[in-house]
Amino acid sequence: MSVIEVSNLCNHAFINELRDKICAESTKCMDVIAYSQDILYIWNSFDACAHAVNIKQSIRDSDLNTQLVLHPLQGISFSPERLLLNFSSTLLALTANSEGNSGIAILDLPERWSTIHKSLKVKCTNIGERLFFGEQQTLRQAKWHPGSPSDSHLIVLTSDECLRLFDVSNGEVLWKCILSHKAKLSTHTNIPSKISLGDTPIDFDVGPPPVVDDASKIKWPIMVLWGNGDIYCVETAIEDERERIPAQGPLRMFPSSDDNYGSDASSILVLHTLPPIVSFSTCVGTIYNCIYLNNDSLISDSEKSLCVVECIELEVGISLGDDEELVSCPIHLMKNPVEKSMYFSVHKAGIHSITLPLVTKLYEFLESPEVDFSPYTSESLVEYLLCTGVNKGSSLTALPLLGCAFVDLSSSLLVLLNNQDLINIKITPHILHSMQNLETSIHHNHEDDGFLLHVQNILKEHGPGPVMKLPDSNPKDIYNVIYKMKLQYKATMEAHEKVANKLESKSTTLMAALLQQQKDVISLGEEKEKLFAGAIQIAQRYQEINEKQMSLMCRMENIMRNVCLDSRITEKERQALAYLDDIQRKISIYEDEIRRVRVGCKHQESVLEERVVNMTKKGIDLGNVRGKLIRKQLHNLTTKMSEVMRKIKEIEEAIPEIMLQSSLSFVRLN
Repeated sequence: MSVIEVSNLCNHAFINELRDKICAESTKCMDVIAYSQDILYIWNSFDACAHAVNIKQSIRDSDLNTQLVLHPLQGISFSPERLLLNFSSTLLALTANSEGNSGIAILDLPERWSTIHKSLKVKCTNIGERLFFGEQQTLRQAKWHPGSPSDSHLIVLTSDECLRLFDVSNGEVLWKCILSHKAKLSTHTNIPSKISLGDTPIDFDVGPPPVVDDASKIKWPIMVLWGNGDIYCVETAIEDERERIPAQGPLRMFPSSDDNYGSDASSILVLHTLPPIVSFSTCVGTIYNCIYLNNDSLISDSEKSLCVVECIELEVGISLGDDEELVSCPIHLMKNPVEKSMYFSVHKAGIHSITLPLVTKLYEFLESPEVDFSPYTSESLVEYLLCTGVNKGSSLTALPLLGCAFVDLSSSLLVLLNNQDLINIKITPHILHSMQNLETSIHHNHEDDGFLLHVQNILKEHGPGPVMKLPDSNPKDIYNVIYKMKLQYKATMEAHEKVANKLESKSTTLMAALLQQQKDVISLGEEKEKLFAGAIQIAQRYQEINEKQMSLMCRMENIMRNVCLDSRITEKERQALAYLDDIQRKISIYEDEIRRVRVGCKHQESVLEERVVNMTKKGIDLGNVRGKLIRKQLHNLTTKMSEVMRKIKEIEEAIPEIMLQSSLSFVRLN
């Protein structure tokens, strides 16, 4: 939803109805508008009713007439100055914190919205009537408790220096904390009150609770700001049964200061970071940003302290004099519900936005594995969004604000002025210090952050300037304002031209790098195609080899399966085995014959030797004929024995060859 569409609400029917009913003589800055869940609420003091407009529906349907008027069933005995919506948008608190005009009333908002009814009567409950009308106490501040299980608990700070927790469903006080035991406020006109001396609590805010295992033991820290700049801490649960709830403080501040960082405090704000960031303002336009520490190693007698990080000086209104003098003006701090690193300062002379780079620094430190915290040198970014005052000398002439509300549909501020104008201001978060995109961008390369930071530093000193809505002034003052704004816009234009030149040179460098990267992408694409073609060939070859391997594996599996499953032999294998058995039998016969022949030969040799010996002893002479015959027979016998031995040797040599051939034939058959 664009800002232009939201700006069309300035022509809505309820604005025209309120133009004649809003008191333009009031010089006090109020907050009579509130926004939540697409519904905008505006209090009409003249008719004592609340106007409710569905912004999303009105813009979507281009309907600038439909509204719902909420009339309280019970009368309200004070004039509301501020609207407070609870977190579930079911209750609307009407409060007033002026002397003689203090009170709290709760409106029960309808659960369902219908365009049929133009007006609706709602239940109204007055809270603390005895406190405000009986005891004549003054309301200092009221805020909804963020830890309320039913979203119906309201924390109230009153002029008797007491902090109370009301259950608005029944009007009971669940607990109260007495911040001081000193005397009550003096009513004598010649004696200065404790408010003027700064010795009284004026504002508070609820910080984030510590992490505990048991949800029933959660204690919420409430930071209470005193007028002299002291800050006390009250830790309490929703249902605290203690009779006396102590207030710890004042909290020590580091580095210490003689004036305790201002003696005219105005408002306090606690950002729910880790550790929490506490910001408090003074009536002279000074804001201090502190880190809330809970470490007993710093101080011996207290475990809680505030470390002041920076001091911000706001420009309250447009100064027309040569010497800018400090002007006392209460400054109210308001959170940005979308951007955690940004908050607003609302005062009589307009609205400022403050962006804290410290928030992103703490977040990055928590996400980083490093232990050391690098030095923090960045200053907060301050932007003047709306200017409604002129500072001339020591006086401030301003057009007070009747209220402002942040619209998350368009990330803009809707501001209602005392002259019945409704202004829409676009809120643009700073890129480097935005918490919205930090979680997604914390891991990216921060090479360009230096250039962005340089550009941001140039534009920080020369911002676009605030939206001007000044009160009626004399022509000379108007001329001085126009001349001063002309000089400011001229400096802003020069800064933007300088940034434009830097962006142009940066874009030229980036375009050259982009062209080179495009060429690299083309060459990488060609190389990719070549690699892809080679990969296809390798894949095909691999597929062929894989198919062959699978075929061989299948054949081997079949052979092994046949061998394991079929143990019978074939006919050829049987014949081969019979042949081998026959050869083995013949070999055994031959060995037996050879053994008998060897035994016979040995026996013949022994007999022949005996005969020779006997013949030698007897001396028988056989004669030549017999001797020749015997020698011939012996020669023939020796020849036959040699022949037999040769055959035996041939048989022995033939046996291994026959065994080898038979085994080879058996393998072939298998």
